[in-house]
Amino acid sequence: MAERVADACQGEILITMLADDATVEGVEFGDRGALSALRRDAIHISMSTISVGLSDHLTEAHGKAGQGYVAAPVFGRPAAAAKLFIIATGADAMLKRCHQLFDAMGQETFVISNRPSEVIW
Repeated sequence: MAERVADACQGEILITMLADDATVEGVEFGDRGALSALRRDAIHISMSTISVGLSDHLTEAHGKAGQGYVAAPVFGRPAAAAKLFIIATGADAMLKRCHQLFDAMGQETFVISNRPSEVIW
């Protein structure tokens, strides 16, 4: 278990599933947050249901940092039994890199757009 956000950001993909915009912002933009800790070619998959504005902000911020961002909120449970339905959006190359993870977590993934904020209602 990671003690700090930065400790969880050492791989090529970071998955977050957090409660609300404020929590996501704290994890992303806080002191030693995910945005500053992720390597240049990493992808952040946000499985949180967040606002369109924050999703747009995350897309832009990760892009400026040379990172990818995929919005992929889920329905159903439990993830451990691969029973989730995943609604994914992001650039095609990033979604391709995430495909195996989505398959491991969910029973079906629906790719609906290449623009992450379009998945947020």
